[in-house]
Amino acid sequence: MNVELFIKGLYTISIETDRYLRFANYCSRNNILLYDVVYEEEYTHFSLSESDFKRLSSFFEKTNIKYSILARKGLPNILSKKVSKCALLLLAMYICYMLIMSRYIWNIRINGNLIYSDEQIMEKLHEKNVYIGCGKKRVNCSKLEIELKEELIDIKWISISKKGTTVNVDIYDAVSTENDVVSMNNNPLVSDIDCTITNIIPISGTSVVNIGDEVHIGDVLISNEITIYNDYGEAVDMAYVNAMGYVEGLVKEEYRDEIMLCRYKKEYKAPITIYSICCGEAEIELFKPKGLGEYDTVSELAESDNGKDFYQPFKLRKKKIYPYETVYVEESENEVKAELNKRLSKKELDLHKKGVEIVENNVKIYHVEGGYVAKGYISYKTSVGSKGD
Repeated sequence: MNVELFIKGLYTISIETDRYLRFANYCSRNNILLYDVVYEEEYTHFSLSESDFKRLSSFFEKTNIKYSILARKGLPNILSKKVSKCALLLLAMYICYMLIMSRYIWNIRINGNLIYSDEQIMEKLHEKNVYIGCGKKRVNCSKLEIELKEELIDIKWISISKKGTTVNVDIYDAVSTENDVVSMNNNPLVSDIDCTITNIIPISGTSVVNIGDEVHIGDVLISNEITIYNDYGEAVDMAYVNAMGYVEGLVKEEYRDEIMLCRYKKEYKAPITIYSICCGEAEIELFKPKGLGEYDTVSELAESDNGKDFYQPFKLRKKKIYPYETVYVEESENEVKAELNKRLSKKELDLHKKGVEIVENNVKIYHVEGGYVAKGYISYKTSVGSKGD
């Protein structure tokens, strides 16, 4: 077998001898080469390249000539066998990995705690030998419920369950007023930015701010409490709901950007993407190029899980590396002003992408010693509110 046939792949097949003449004429007309032809009384054996064999498939179907594949040789056949073996080996290794990892706890999910912090709950669980990486058999849910309720006196009700590689801890805390328990889903709507309220429409719950009020991060916008009145207008009870509504606020954001005429500047090269495997605080980078010099990094961390409750200890981190060189530049006044305007336009574009409505932009460019500065305020309307505890 020559090198070319070894690379292409070689098929050895046999057909009935009385039909070989028609077959040979077809191969001659279509420039299909046959090798090592052996004539026998009933069958004729020969070899041909894998690509030519595929070209003959339509001919075999139309003429109804029956053939038998006696052997496959060459590089494609060797690779297909090795790929199949590697795939089976990887599958077996993955199954073993999953079976081993499923015997341990890799995530603890805590819900509904209002008085005790997650850290306090985790510390108590650790004292009971329940922590990330412990064996699932070590977690006795019923025993844990009893012990935690005895030690954390402000807990009215607790439920602990195992699902997959996750331990779920659901808690109802006791609150200061008698007979009142706030559902862990019935939370108020609180402000997530500093702004002035321009519109508020409560859907469920009670509005506690008005149009024109200034609010800060963490201030309650719509309370989850609803007062129940009797026919005489007297307050007789208090109910808790999941606060919902539409709240719009006016944000006045200070903007300042300064560029010197003579300065050091980063000149970026083409970005490089690398991956790393993380386990706890440890991180192993895969195929990181050498000699990168200075660079900026933007990374994304992906949880390794196979469903909502089956977490794994390993995480895949995707890093985007931006190599750069620090160079000293001297730019003209017009170039600096153009760069400041470009950055301001990008800021406005980023705000538009977030779906906000820009009301006013009074940013102006001023000359300072050695350069220029763009400063002022950008006022815009945006939706306000996030779920509080």
